[in-house]
Amino acid sequence: MDREEMEERVLKAAGRMFSQLGYDATTLEMIAGAVGRGSECSELLQRGKQGLYREVFAYIYKLSEDRMRTALEKASDDAGGLHYTVDEYIDLILEHPEIPALWKQRGLLDAVDIDFPEEHLQPPLQAALTSRRWEGTRPDLDLKFLSWLVMWSMGGFIDNGLPDDSGQCHLADHPPTLQYFRARLHEMIDRMA
Repeated sequence: MDREEMEERVLKAAGRMFSQLGYDATTLEMIAGAVGRGSECSELLQRGKQGLYREVFAYIYKLSEDRMRTALEKASDDAGGLHYTVDEYIDLILEHPEIPALWKQRGLLDAVDIDFPEEHLQPPLQAALTSRRWEGTRPDLDLKFLSWLVMWSMGGFIDNGLPDDSGQCHLADHPPTLQYFRARLHEMIDRMA
């Protein structure tokens, strides 16, 4: 395994640990144990927990930003493009559920003393949705608020799932529930737009 692959493994393992346990409860030893205790891993962990935490956020920010940039390049400038961009965000979070979980930990005042660069504070979905006027949508559509509704909805769905008609809760890995969630979210967007 080359250094770049090891670095990605460390960032993914640290992201999982920080998102599940929080910064304060996660130790470098836990991360090393999840990755494997090779000399390459030890070298990467010598950056310190705070440095690694910042790198995890930079990593997930870049993942999100790249995904949203690609979505915008492919999306049309109309309401269909807005829906396409939201679908890309949904798929990103399904692939990386640690993204909303890390921000949720921050919301619980975990590692609140660690600052981030200003440019990492605007969520990439918000930047994407507010980057253009989507033809066929209301001129007064609050795209910033819409982006936050999507992010909050997706974070809650990833954490809690949705109950079916019988009351049984299903998570995002249940195809009919995911299809239902996606359809209702797009329906909400249509009503707002």
